Amino acid sequence: MRWKELSRRNPTDHVIEVFILAKQLASLSDLTSAVPEHVLLALAKGHRGVARMMLEELGVDLSEHSNDIRIQKEQPKTGLSGLYSGVGELFARANEEAGTRGHNYLGTEHLLLGLLRLDRHYCQKFLHDLGVDIDAARSALVKLLGEN
Repeated sequence: MRWKELSRRNPTDHVIEVFILAKQLASLSDLTSAVPEHVLLALAKGHRGVARMMLEELGVDLSEHSNDIRIQKEQPKTGLSGLYSGVGELFARANEEAGTRGHNYLGTEHLLLGLLRLDRHYCQKFLHDLGVDIDAARSALVKLLGEN
């Protein structure tokens, strides 16, 4: 994966682990590359990181719902390493969230916020159905990081 094409910030080791797992999950789904649902599923499959703590703060254990995540196979591709366009949009939104906070890295917390900002996307609806919205997630992040 070409990180410089996707992220203006340095990904944490946890983000790299999530994307390695997402790519492995994509191959199990008979897709050549990951879609946002694979990222959501990778976050649910026991990764460590701030996103997990944010969800715990909101009373959600994503691993309990991993079997409910459905992969949407009909998605347009981008020119970036054969990625599907939703992943490019996810990275754009995650980078915006990191930039808004003045973070020079891309963490799992930014991925979670990016998933919540994918308008009318399955991942956003799935998280909303669990009671997680963008405002609640941002508040949980502020609380965890001790930011204002």
